[in-house]
Amino acid sequence: MSSFSIKPIAIIEYDLDNGPGYFAEYLHGEKIPYEHLRIDRGEAVPKSITPFGGLCLMGGSASVNDDLPWIAEVLTLTRQAIASEVPVIGHCFGGQLLAKALGGNVTISPEPEIGWGNCEVESGALAQEWFGKVREFPAYQWHFESFSIPENATRILRGAICPNQAFVLGPHIGFQPHIEIDEKIIRLWADKDRAMLKKLSGYGVQSYTKMFADIKKNLPAMRAVTQQIYGMWLANVVERQMSITSDVIARSAATKQSRI
Repeated sequence: MSSFSIKPIAIIEYDLDNGPGYFAEYLHGEKIPYEHLRIDRGEAVPKSITPFGGLCLMGGSASVNDDLPWIAEVLTLTRQAIASEVPVIGHCFGGQLLAKALGGNVTISPEPEIGWGNCEVESGALAQEWFGKVREFPAYQWHFESFSIPENATRILRGAICPNQAFVLGPHIGFQPHIEIDEKIIRLWADKDRAMLKKLSGYGVQSYTKMFADIKKNLPAMRAVTQQIYGMWLANVVERQMSITSDVIARSAATKQSRI
């Protein structure tokens, strides 16, 4: 990734146990600055997207349809980003927020999805651009609701239980699965809700035992895809910042020339 100086990425977290996981690790590795904004600790949602070069929306236990002040504020910020062409990436609840900000709907899923599930990449050119040579991969899920594909957006990932797994619109991308998750967070969630897993275990919900039997194989496979996606998304962030800087330099040069 270029060392070109860019504005920081805003990472919005709403729940104590829904942190940025691998996303923050990836940014750190690429030397991309970010601000981790903790709504769950009472920090305010930014009023403006202007200080930021990108917006990352994390997962959460709420519904995007809940009448909570901070949800309305995050939606407003997300719509600002979209209008300003500041790239947005959403993970699970964050993907649902992005879908709603774009005019999509978020409704109860046909079945809850918890644990590892296979996702298939769509065959279109746009999907291939984002996923490269990957055609399918295991993705980690934990959701009871799902999004529709917003108008003018393109579905690039599908699943058997929940058809809409990811969409893109310009530089913006929303995911239903938790592609950012790491083993620590998976164990935290599963241990916390072990009784629920036992109660719900069925078609879309893995048992605790099965979930961890698959983790050593599935997590590296998903991580390789995550790296591809984050690289593509950050390329959009950097490209936009470079374009803005070039425009500013060109205008400045034109102004100086006009004074000669």
